[in-house]
Amino acid sequence: MKKFVLAVFLVVPVMALVALAGEEGNRAEATVSDGTITVPQDTTPFKVQMNQQVRLTGEGIAGSKLVADVDGPAKIVAENPVLTVKGGHLLIGMTRVEFVIRPTGPGNVKVKITGTFLQNAPTVTNYEFEVR
Repeated sequence: MKKFVLAVFLVVPVMALVALAGEEGNRAEATVSDGTITVPQDTTPFKVQMNQQVRLTGEGIAGSKLVADVDGPAKIVAENPVLTVKGGHLLIGMTRVEFVIRPTGPGNVKVKITGTFLQNAPTVTNYEFEVR
């Protein structure tokens, strides 16, 4: 009887933890294998593979409208407003939008992000990348 009680209180919880760790490892592997996200730090042309996504961030004065136009074998799959927090407080003064772009085939892709604010001249940022 003591062996049974020992098995229930020691072995079963350890086995449950091992099984749980195995499941978490499988989930992490699936996430990693879905593809890599490329985030350029400047506007220099770069190259990506078909399974990679590109994340570009547009910035403008608070209240700006930010729009991305894609020319080439790729499409915008997400537009995410970005909020910045420091010291537990939301920072104000800038509008940021993150554009996630997924290649649809090989070739050259050009992305133009345009920011407009009231009657000011629009700000344009151009990116270019090659999909292999």
